[in-house]
Amino acid sequence: MSQGTRRVQDAVLEMYLASALDDSARARVEAALADSEADRARLAELRADSEAFLLHHPPAAFAARLEPARRMVERRWLPWLGAALAASAAVFGGVLLRPVAETSGPEYVAKGGVRLNVYRRGAEGGVPVRPGEALGKGDALQFEVKASASGYVAVLSRDGAGHVTVYYPYGGDAAAAYVPDQPLLPGAIELDGTPGTEELYALFSPEPFTLGAAVKALESGAALEPGLPATVRVARASLAKRP
Repeated sequence: MSQGTRRVQDAVLEMYLASALDDSARARVEAALADSEADRARLAELRADSEAFLLHHPPAAFAARLEPARRMVERRWLPWLGAALAASAAVFGGVLLRPVAETSGPEYVAKGGVRLNVYRRGAEGGVPVRPGEALGKGDALQFEVKASASGYVAVLSRDGAGHVTVYYPYGGDAAAAYVPDQPLLPGAIELDGTPGTEELYALFSPEPFTLGAAVKALESGAALEPGLPATVRVARASLAKRP
């Protein structure tokens, strides 16, 4: 039994706590936890942090997302999860964030009523990121996407160096299932040290869609919408990252 070496990244533990893993992935996490005292201790810390926050700040969207009966489906986390469990130490930081108030802060509004909100880890939970607010390496962010109907959603990024990342579902090749009463997306991402403006794109459609065309367009600097299915709507936000 391992006592000191972490095998499971924080982001995976967050998804475990949020019931955002399918049965197979959950079993793999539990097997790793059984063999790692350090990971069990970290899981207890994350659970205690969530419970303490919710005692004083019970956001309805976050609480609803934890209900087993409302568990989101069709997650595509397995390829990334396998790599995470194989890692010898956590390299994907951040903890599960909760907005201090679901409607606080600005909302990034796009056509069709899709909105993207960004929260940064703060002393009292998720703090809305203000336009132009300087962010840096290690800042942990979580995304909230608001749409009026169920469908499929993804969050992509292009940083100041032109590198494109699928933030949600992390590393995935297709949008994940979405329901409007659970707008706070599970998991968190940790910013790297690439300075400059990082553009965020929330993609929503009532129908399933893959992300290859969107990734290719962003990598080439082409306009995003022409390569997307007609049903996909886009919301945008920008992050100002300091060196």
